[in-house]
Amino acid sequence: MTETPPGAQACGRLRILLAALILATVAWTTREIPQFGFLPLVDDDVNISFNEHLGAPDLSRLHWMFTDFSYVHRYMPLGWLGFSLGYAFSGLDPVGYHVAGIVLHALNSLLVFEVLRRVLARFALGADPVGRELSAGAGALLWALHPLRVETTSWCSGLLYAQAGFFALLYGLAHLEELRLLSRGEASKSRVWFALGWVAFVASVLTYPVVLFLPFAFVVLDRAWLGGLPAARRVVFRTGAVAATAVLGLALTVYARGTVVQPWGKTPTLDEFGIKARALQAAYVGAVYVVRTLWHGDIGWMPLSLFDPGMPGVLGWISLAFLIALTCACWFLRRRAPYLGVCWIMYLVLIVPNLGLTEHPHTLADRYLYITGIVFSAAVSLAIARARRAQDPLLALGALAALAAASVSVRDARNWRNTDAFQMHIIGTQDPDLRHITAARMGKLRFLEGDVRGGREAVKAEFDAAPSIGGVVLTWKQVAPAGFLSPLVAKSRLQEWSAAPFSVADASIARQQLDEGRVEDALLHLNAALERSPSYMEARFRRGLMLAALGRAQDALHDWLVVVRQGRGRDEASRAQADFMAGYLEKRFLEQGAERQLRALRLERARLRG
Repeated sequence: MTETPPGAQACGRLRILLAALILATVAWTTREIPQFGFLPLVDDDVNISFNEHLGAPDLSRLHWMFTDFSYVHRYMPLGWLGFSLGYAFSGLDPVGYHVAGIVLHALNSLLVFEVLRRVLARFALGADPVGRELSAGAGALLWALHPLRVETTSWCSGLLYAQAGFFALLYGLAHLEELRLLSRGEASKSRVWFALGWVAFVASVLTYPVVLFLPFAFVVLDRAWLGGLPAARRVVFRTGAVAATAVLGLALTVYARGTVVQPWGKTPTLDEFGIKARALQAAYVGAVYVVRTLWHGDIGWMPLSLFDPGMPGVLGWISLAFLIALTCACWFLRRRAPYLGVCWIMYLVLIVPNLGLTEHPHTLADRYLYITGIVFSAAVSLAIARARRAQDPLLALGALAALAAASVSVRDARNWRNTDAFQMHIIGTQDPDLRHITAARMGKLRFLEGDVRGGREAVKAEFDAAPSIGGVVLTWKQVAPAGFLSPLVAKSRLQEWSAAPFSVADASIARQQLDEGRVEDALLHLNAALERSPSYMEARFRRGLMLAALGRAQDALHDWLVVVRQGRGRDEASRAQADFMAGYLEKRFLEQGAERQLRALRLERARLRG
């Protein structure tokens, strides 16, 4: 029986301690997030709160998830499944989606720790084992707590990126194990890990196509890992099989993008958005992502929304020079620090799908760097592990950086707590286009919450001030008297809406779900409609009938009383609606033996007639 070396035992205990530290710090930085709400102007409406297709998983919803290409401009069946599971536990309460996102991020942080451990075990062989563990822990902490993770963890729709990242990290771990076995000549065992990795990658792509170029980035790592070994040919062939999956995922994404026009608009042609403009925009976006990775302070001089086809102009050329300079620096350091070149090339490959090469206007987003940020952490971990005399100071510096990142992340997360906080944060930026867009969206929010005239006037004022900014133009088209807001509420002329447009949307979804026999789902949306607009009699009427059918006699009686009071003195149709509801409730109360509610109903009806 072999004994575990004392050094290995120490590393094992340290590994557990570091994993516990990662989980504790993630829990601390995200502690306020479960209390955050939905952000209905930042995709949470389309994905969750006003998604008529969403509900607990069943065969009909699974069929929709895997066959729909028109609801949003992405093919994401497993992403919808994740939201559907969240709905099964949380309904239209955002807490369940936030908790799921936090749990996935915590798991992903541990997976990043394991990825970095394996990378260091291969590329920092001469380093002290304890130093390698600490270096991997520092890199994982920096990734987990970095402010660029805030968007994914603080936003209900960010669950897509955490879920896609989880499967991508499983693919990465499986690929690293495959490389390890191939380098040891154990090709037969490596096949199992290849198969597991391929399944995980497919799951990631079907969740959300955010890591489509990960197999191509791994080609660079494979070359560095295996060198000139014969196994390199085998892994290149296998990577090609995964890359084919990535190409298929890209094709599905392009197809889905082409099937949706509103509210995203058509994809620009080369005449509208030329090759030179695309290249400069891509260089600018790549440079901004590098700067935001290294520095999360004020960068107001670097706009995050690109609406002008000539944008970013001079900044584009400066960005291109900046990226070329970084590439040259990695080349000159290739002998002293070869890992820098590997990490830099992988970084460039990974961000290609997020550079806006096919999109104009284009907006930069932190969530696109959820997985890409691991490359930065790998470079930091390798630098610390390979440093000999300077390792302790670098570890201390890494710990301080992680603490600073955690503090900034807690502060930044509060900007996502509700729509008002988010909009006020954006409107305080230095980007004039973004300020106009945000002000227009704030007007749209007023419009949706019931101040139809005031909200529309606020959006019109922004449209008059900035008629060339695409985001402002789109918002005005949505709230204009003849415009569209969503397929659900477009059937009603805006001037005739009987309640806040948000409430009308919920009631419309409830009607559709009732037609499909989804009573509990419809009830959730009617509750949401009445929470925003308590005097919305149509929603109250429908909810009362539903509550009576479900045997909730006291709640149904309460809704009837509200309908009666609201209908008193109104037109004949309102009184007829109250009478119909009373007759329906009386019949149900008789069937259910709800004698107390039945007596109260009859007494009130008699009093009204008298």
